[in-house]
Amino acid sequence: MEQQKRNSIHAQLLSIEVDQFAIFEENLSKDESSSEKNQLEMGITVGFGGSFQQKGISSSLRFELVRNDKPVVLITTNLFFTVTDQSFKKIYKKKTNSITIPRNVAVYIFSQTVGTARGILFEKASGIDKIKNMFIPILDPEEFVDDDVVIDFNAVTEEIVNQ
Repeated sequence: MEQQKRNSIHAQLLSIEVDQFAIFEENLSKDESSSEKNQLEMGITVGFGGSFQQKGISSSLRFELVRNDKPVVLITTNLFFTVTDQSFKKIYKKKTNSITIPRNVAVYIFSQTVGTARGILFEKASGIDKIKNMFIPILDPEEFVDDDVVIDFNAVTEEIVNQ
């Protein structure tokens, strides 16, 4: 119970940003001569960040589908969360000028980011016949976050830090 208390922080969703969204319909045409050649490949990039001034944390997801080395779908989404003063004091280390997002919190905010990106893709692609059945698969956030996430404010010059 004590471990669970130490690893819990109070955060509220502040904003959702879609940094990139593109559907490349021209790359969807299939060459029926080779089904192996037409397989879709999926790429996922995960990021975490923090803001000292806004007392916040963030999670980002870049999801892309590629066919024959050409992009078919690309979406990059960021979710920003504000953290209560009390919780920020728990995760901010003044000595190292860094914050540590506990693994369980990082897993949770990443799962929220994936779900949001999935909803954005579904909504934007629903009217496009060639792509309406493409989606972000169910992902296990536990597989993408190995440990606590440390955001070192000394290592960067930007307000929001991505790792």
